[in-house]
Amino acid sequence: MAKTATRQGRARATAQRRVRVAQLFAAMCRERGAGGGRHQSTTLHGVQAEIARQLEVSTGVICRDMQALDLEWREDRVDFIEQEKQRALAELDRIATAAWTEWSRSTMAEQTLLQQVPGQGTVTTRYRKDHPERRLPGDPRFLAAVRDTIERKAKLLGLDAPAKFDLKVEDVDAAIERELARLATAGKTALP
Repeated sequence: MAKTATRQGRARATAQRRVRVAQLFAAMCRERGAGGGRHQSTTLHGVQAEIARQLEVSTGVICRDMQALDLEWREDRVDFIEQEKQRALAELDRIATAAWTEWSRSTMAEQTLLQQVPGQGTVTTRYRKDHPERRLPGDPRFLAAVRDTIERKAKLLGLDAPAKFDLKVEDVDAAIERELARLATAGKTALP
């Protein structure tokens, strides 16, 4: 029981120290970025030594703390990127669904209903009704929106194949020779 309490106490102290290490590291980076001269340490080892001196621990402890913080930050970044990707995919799904709905609606024939309303005269009401025999071709803008969402989703998911370049060494050599000749000619005409 005493060992467990001691381990928990050490873990808590380590977590608190790492928070302080992160704060000091961020402050030193801001000062260096702003041209502050109080911390002359420009190397990571120098920064670690300065933090170790301020917290009265060894540089090895600070080095391990910074490695642990770096790993934690990387994991957080990966989680954040994955969350943003899922949010963007959900938004693209909503856009595609709306575009499909509107495209389907644009294929329906528009009907005009004339009604005699007492005291108002003739009232015109326009509505769309699906008549399979009288379908319209639909608005291509909605299909373009669907295509764009599909392309964007493929990019987000990394489904697009990388672009291939079919370059031959001879073609590159010829292009270099042409450019060198052009530069030599331009250099001769630029001189007085």
